Amino acid sequence: MTQTATQVSQYGITWEFDGEYTVGQYADGDWWVEGPVTITTITPESTEVDGRVTNGTMLDPVGYWQGFDSYDSDMGYEPDLNVDPGATGEDLVVDEGSVVSSVSLDSPDSNGRPVLSDLAILTVVTAQPSADAFRPGPYSEDKAAEWTESDLDYGVLRSLPVLDSAPDLDTVTESVERFWNEQETSWQQRAVHAKNNQETYGREIAYTLGDALLSLHLDYPEEDKRDLFVNVVQRGIDIYDRASVGGVWEDNCGHNPGRKMPMLFAGLALGADPIVELARAERPREEFRFQEDRQTFIVSEEDIENPAHTDEQSGEAAGETDGSGAASGTLETMPVDPETLPPIVPDTVEFAVGDGLETIPDDGNGNLTGSGSATGTIDYEDGSWTIEDTAADEPLEVGYEYSVAYTEADLGTPEWGCQYTRDGGDSANSLWKASYRWIGSSFMHHGLTAHVMDGAVETWNHPPFFEYLDRYVENGSPSSASKNDIQPFAEEFWNEYRTATGPVTVTANGDTIPRGGTATLSLDAESVQAVLFQGLWTDWTVTVDDPAGATVDDRVGDAGELELGWDTVQAAATPSITVDPPGETYSGGTYGLDIVAEGDGDSATDTALVEIQSEEV
Repeated sequence: MTQTATQVSQYGITWEFDGEYTVGQYADGDWWVEGPVTITTITPESTEVDGRVTNGTMLDPVGYWQGFDSYDSDMGYEPDLNVDPGATGEDLVVDEGSVVSSVSLDSPDSNGRPVLSDLAILTVVTAQPSADAFRPGPYSEDKAAEWTESDLDYGVLRSLPVLDSAPDLDTVTESVERFWNEQETSWQQRAVHAKNNQETYGREIAYTLGDALLSLHLDYPEEDKRDLFVNVVQRGIDIYDRASVGGVWEDNCGHNPGRKMPMLFAGLALGADPIVELARAERPREEFRFQEDRQTFIVSEEDIENPAHTDEQSGEAAGETDGSGAASGTLETMPVDPETLPPIVPDTVEFAVGDGLETIPDDGNGNLTGSGSATGTIDYEDGSWTIEDTAADEPLEVGYEYSVAYTEADLGTPEWGCQYTRDGGDSANSLWKASYRWIGSSFMHHGLTAHVMDGAVETWNHPPFFEYLDRYVENGSPSSASKNDIQPFAEEFWNEYRTATGPVTVTANGDTIPRGGTATLSLDAESVQAVLFQGLWTDWTVTVDDPAGATVDDRVGDAGELELGWDTVQAAATPSITVDPPGETYSGGTYGLDIVAEGDGDSATDTALVEIQSEEV
C-alpha cells in the first residue's frame, strides 16, 4: 500500500528523510521510496569506537571491498564505500539505487565470520512499482521491478504428502524472510552474511534454502505456502541479479553450494525467461556460474591421464622404539595448494613391515591386520598411523603405498572435484574420502527440487550433477559428522519422492488418410510409465515406428490393443505408431482409438482419430 512518510524502519534499522516522501513495500515486505530522496539519518548510526567503524551503509554493494564494518575480517573495509551520514557527515542523496544498511555485532568472533548482525534494504525508485511487485536485486543499477506476485504460478509446486521429518513450515518461512547478501561470491563472503539474516557458510546456506525449496512441494494449503513462496522467489531474484552483473559461485569446496536451484526455481515460478536462460549450463565449463556444475563431471581419459595425480604416493619411516617394535608417523600427502585445500588423505593404504617381509593391508576402516604379528591403525582425518609388531625387538622399517589416480575402471563415472574447474582437475581424485566430498549432502535438497519439478532437470542442463548425486546417495557421505551427513529431511524426501513426477498427461495426434493408406499416430506424454492403445481393429497391421525406449506388447490380433511400457517413469515420451487398415474393408469412416497413459499411480486419457476417406491411394 502506497503512503507518505518521513521515515521507514525494518529489522531495527530506520532511514529518516528530510521531509515526506511516497513509500511502499514490496511483496516480501522490504521498503521502497520514490526518489530522488535525501536521507538525513540512519539508525543505528555508523560510528567509530576504539578504531572500529560499525553500522555502515552501502549503495548497490558488489565485490570484495565493503563499507559496513572495519573489523579485521576476511573482507576488506573501504571507508569511501560507507555512505552512512554518520560516517560521511553529510546527508545521503540518492536518485535511484539500493541503500543497504547494517547493524554490527558487538563482539564478533576472532575470525569475523560474520561481523554483522542485521542487514536491510531500502530501494530508491524513479517510478512507483505495482502493489505486488518483487523487489529488484540490490546489485545491478536498474531498480525497476520486473516481476510481480501475480506472475507466480502455483502450478509448479507439488502437493506431496507431508513427511515425518519435514521441518516446521513457519520456522522454514522465517529462515528465508530477510535479505541474504551475495555481494561477494568467494570464500571471504562470510564476513558480511548478517547473523540474523542468514546462514554464513555454504553448507548451511544450501541446507536452509533446500529445506525451503522442498517444503514448498509438500501438501500444505496454498495460503500457508504464500509467504515461503514469495521469500524463496525473492532470494532467487537476488541471486539472478548478482549473476547478471558477473557473479560466479566458484567451485571452492564447501563455500558456494545452494544458489543455482533457488534462481532456477524463481525463473520457473515466474515464467521469467531471462532467469531461466542464465541458469542453463549451456556454455563452456570455464564459464559455468555455479559450484554444483563446476564441481561435477564425468571421468574422461583426460582425467585419467592428468599428470597431477597419476603417480602413486608412497613413503617410508623408521619408527621410534623402546624394544617393543612400534612405529608411527603421518602419511605423506599429494601436493596441493595449502592456502585453498587441505592435504589429500587416501581411502586405503597398504603397509609393509620388516623390509617387506609382511604386508598388512588396510580394511578401509582404519584397521591394519597382517598375516603375522604386526597390527596397527590409521586415522583418515589427519593421515596419522601407528603399527606395532610384538615379535620385533628392534626398530621397525615401515613402508606404505596408495594411489589417488583415476584408472580405466573409472572411465565414465559421474564424479566430483573440490576445485575441478578452477584448477583443471588437478585436485580431483578418486578417493571417496576426498576432502570436502561430504558437501554432496548439501546438494541433495536442490537436486531433489529439480527432480520433482516438471522440466527442471532438463532446464538445469548439466547431467553430471544429477548422476553424481545418485552415486553420492548410494555410497553415502564419507563423513560421520552429523553436519556433513545426509540430512534426515532430504533422506526421507529422497526415499519417498526421488522418482515422483508431475501429473500424467497425454495428447494424441490422429491422421487422415485415403482408402488403403497408412496412418501415423503420435503421442506427447509426460510422467508416464505405460501407454495403452485401445480400439484397434484386429485386422489392422500396426507398426511401432518409434517406441521412445519402451518395450512393446502387441495384442492387436487378439484384443485390438497395443501397450508400450518403460522400466521407470518417463518425464516426457513421444512414441509413434503407424496403422494400416485394409483398403478393401475400411472406407469413408472415422475410427476413434482410446489412449490411456499411466504413471506413479496417476493416469490420463485421450482419443486419436483416424479418418479414412473413400478415395483410394
